[in-house]
Amino acid sequence: MSVVRERDFYAWTREQAELLRRARSQGSNLPLDWDGLVEEIEGLGASEQNALVSNLARVLEHLAELAWSRAGAPRRGWELSVKEHRARVAVRLRKSPSLRPLVHELVADAWEIALPRVERTLGARPDGSPLPTTCPFTAEQVLDAGWYPPAPG
Repeated sequence: MSVVRERDFYAWTREQAELLRRARSQGSNLPLDWDGLVEEIEGLGASEQNALVSNLARVLEHLAELAWSRAGAPRRGWELSVKEHRARVAVRLRKSPSLRPLVHELVADAWEIALPRVERTLGARPDGSPLPTTCPFTAEQVLDAGWYPPAPG
């Protein structure tokens, strides 16, 4: 079965890398750098996944700031950033729908990236308790264009 690149780029990269591995193992006499081609194709898929994680991290960073910062002025900017990066996530998932089943795992990875940024900005929650080491938001909340955490009391 052939995955069409325009319908699911990430799945296409995985399929093409596997097809190249098979061609190499079948002893093709074409003078190609089989290992290099596999590595490059897999790198394209990894880049797609990394871009998704990067955008998820930005969404998480600003959701956390919205949830725990008592500052008023930057709230609108954080909301706009969440909106922009959610849109970027949606585009990536449309172009590579095979990444969607990985979103729960990728949100956890993205939190590892976002947490140090949030710690630099906020230090702790408004009550002084430390920021959570595991993601406090569900993947569904992160992807929901209409969901924002309530502002701290």
